[in-house]
Amino acid sequence: MTSAIAEQLTERFFRYLAVTSQSDAAVNALPSTPGQHDMAKLLAAELRQLGLKDVQIDEHATVTARKPGNQPGCAAHRFYYPYRYRRRRPVGAYTSSAPAL
Repeated sequence: MTSAIAEQLTERFFRYLAVTSQSDAAVNALPSTPGQHDMAKLLAAELRQLGLKDVQIDEHATVTARKPGNQPGCAAHRFYYPYRYRRRRPVGAYTSSAPAL
């Protein structure tokens, strides 16, 4: 992996960490927190930047997108990112995107 790709992946990883998207076990809805919808919006924006088409977010923060084929007659691929949890458990996680000193 080149250093440019590694740097892009690291930046993307820290962008994801900066979004508080932990589920709330006390809420019986999807998404259970506003942060989960924020994460879906972030992912949708990045999919658009990567050139995927028909990027959509539904009311449950499920992100779908289509990657067109790159050869004539080649089928498109459909991506599906469900931000859903069947069993929610409180984890007590803490995230900070501040750089370590």
